[in-house]
Amino acid sequence: MVTVYLTLVLGEGDLSEIVREVVEYVVKLVAREYGVNIVYRVLYDSKVALPCIILNEYEPIQIDKVPQTDYLVKLLLTVIDTGEVGLHNSTKDLAEYSSTP
Repeated sequence: MVTVYLTLVLGEGDLSEIVREVVEYVVKLVAREYGVNIVYRVLYDSKVALPCIILNEYEPIQIDKVPQTDYLVKLLLTVIDTGEVGLHNSTKDLAEYSSTP
């Protein structure tokens, strides 16, 4: 079974809350429909201006509007298809990124 590591970094505000709800829905959908093990965690940081998604060891993807579910499904499936799965950046790396203005 393929494992994908997904970290969602959220700030304060409505956009972060909506993004969290959409991402959680997509995580459950992909896990159920495609049999993928998704290790999902959420980090909150009041200094984060825009929420971001980090998949495996790829660069963070900043989200400036509510993402479409089909886009997130395609994004996860693309990561799965590459076969490059591994533990994501360390918490230190995440802290450095989240402190970026």
